[in-house]
Amino acid sequence: MVIPASERSVTDMTQERICFEPRTEGVRIVDVTASVLDFAGAGTITASGISIRESSNLTLKNLTIDATNAGKSVIGIQAWSIPDLTVTGCNMTGVYIGVHHNNGEYLGPNDSLGTMTVKNCTIRNAIHEGLYIGQSGRRFDESTMPAFAMVRITNNTIRNSGWDCIQFSSNHAAEIIGNTCDGYGANPQYGDPTRQTRGIIVQEQTASAKCALVKSNTIDGTKDGWDGVLVFTTSCGDIRDNLIIRPGNRGVTVFSGGRAIITGNVIDRPVDDCWGGSGDIQASRNECLK
Repeated sequence: MVIPASERSVTDMTQERICFEPRTEGVRIVDVTASVLDFAGAGTITASGISIRESSNLTLKNLTIDATNAGKSVIGIQAWSIPDLTVTGCNMTGVYIGVHHNNGEYLGPNDSLGTMTVKNCTIRNAIHEGLYIGQSGRRFDESTMPAFAMVRITNNTIRNSGWDCIQFSSNHAAEIIGNTCDGYGANPQYGDPTRQTRGIIVQEQTASAKCALVKSNTIDGTKDGWDGVLVFTTSCGDIRDNLIIRPGNRGVTVFSGGRAIITGNVIDRPVDDCWGGSGDIQASRNECLK
């Protein structure tokens, strides 16, 4: 089924491929393309989230989810290999993960996932990650999985995520700009303060990827979080003009073959060094406030 490209209110949709039950099952979207789905006026989803499969070229806007009292794990938006997906203006509270785009399903290595965009969203009290885009934990295999041409995450506010604030991978290029990570890593995996406790993670890019641009973000770990920014597994990060406050370890850590250009950042009161690790680091014009 194909819905013509247009901006439409979700509450007006009765097509069989979009099932909208805001207070119980959330929204299931299957085989929909070239559409803007506007959730303004649709109310607050309280017991489930959004599941998207076998679709492309979608924009979801003005979505509100409050899973605080859901009594189960709710992923705000779970997307499965959706080319050219944009999420804008969302407001989520108490979800398990805010947005999870898993690129390991349906498509192959010769398919492009286009641009994945998350902008102007607010996510509070996520149990695990605020944003989780692509594969992690060394699971991305460029020979068998599709990659994002661009991951663009801009002007989001993520407060008090139990695990990482933002992690992304599986891309040829990325722009992580103007986001606020206010508290992260308070509920580390297995109780280990070094696991799943970073502000922004750059990992597992494609072999030909450009350095991911991580710019003008405010990352406040309140000492629950570990590193402000982590770059690893042969990825490259262009880390510039960020304000990194009270990281529980370093402001920026680079290891396992990672590379980073660290320029013009202010790193305030790190528990350890302002930057370091076993990777390739080029640092200049940073302000380290110990």
